[in-house]
Amino acid sequence: MKTLLFILSLTSFSLFAQHKLSSPFKKITTVTININAETGKTEKGATTTLTYSPSGNVLTRSVANSNFSKDYTTIYQYNKNDKPIGFITTYSDGKKGSFSVLKYDKDNVLVLKKLKEKGKTSTFHYQNGKLQRLVIEDNDGVKNDESYFYNSKGLLIKSENMRSYKDNPEGNFTLISYYDEKERITKLETDGFVRETYSYNDNYNDDGSYSITKETDGKTTTVYSKDGTELYKEESYDGAINRSWTYTYNDKNLLIELLAYDTYDGSDNAVFKYDAFGNQTLKKTTSDSGEYDSETYTSYTYDEYNNWTSKKTLSTDYEEIIERKIEYYK
Repeated sequence: MKTLLFILSLTSFSLFAQHKLSSPFKKITTVTININAETGKTEKGATTTLTYSPSGNVLTRSVANSNFSKDYTTIYQYNKNDKPIGFITTYSDGKKGSFSVLKYDKDNVLVLKKLKEKGKTSTFHYQNGKLQRLVIEDNDGVKNDESYFYNSKGLLIKSENMRSYKDNPEGNFTLISYYDEKERITKLETDGFVRETYSYNDNYNDDGSYSITKETDGKTTTVYSKDGTELYKEESYDGAINRSWTYTYNDKNLLIELLAYDTYDGSDNAVFKYDAFGNQTLKKTTSDSGEYDSETYTSYTYDEYNNWTSKKTLSTDYEEIIERKIEYYK
């Protein structure tokens, strides 16, 4: 069941309704209200406020009353071409948090990105839009230094990794990538040892679907529709299927059913329903054991631009209300 729960976390719907807006966002303030399942009392959760430029870039993000961090504000900056040039996070006590700096050449192509978070600084060096080198440092010095090399077609063919002895006592390593005539990766090799191989079936079914098989210690085969939507995935070891996932979509390409199988946990099934704007209204899960069976219902209130301003979720074990105030550029 853990496998199904992980996959379900990837199906969460977007913050915004899935359609083109007639007016761009100026400011969105979101307040979460949790309702205690046992007492029925309401508990105010985090308040998140985002502001936007007329072109749609996020200018600031402020979070207050979160259970996971101190209150903070992140400020985002852009150059005259609307490319991001960095952000910085400041906490309510005045301390600085994560930040980034981005630099571009005269043609507005990214050449450098520096990101500092959680005590580490990552510096990305680019040339002609492709990553050439990545250096990761902390207070003890360089932890990782990796260089990247490409062929004449721009495909990554080699990466050389140099890490500190403390973090990598076995020493440095080189990763070689191989491709087929269609420029699809076929093999990853480390210092003569084959780490992964890939094979392709371009005619999996008559409907245009295709499959990709990755082999390491085991084998993972994923089937896609002709437009690239994942339809089926299985993991096998020693020739036997250990886990599999089958996906079904509606005519809007929204996931409506997920069937998961695990050798040890048995079968689990999830069914989804949506409203006219593509926002999820029902998620129902059932399992062979019945231990994780649940139903989650969600209803929405929309404004004149058909963006939701209120979302109420009622589940088997919790209830939540999210109120959202949206201001638009007129």
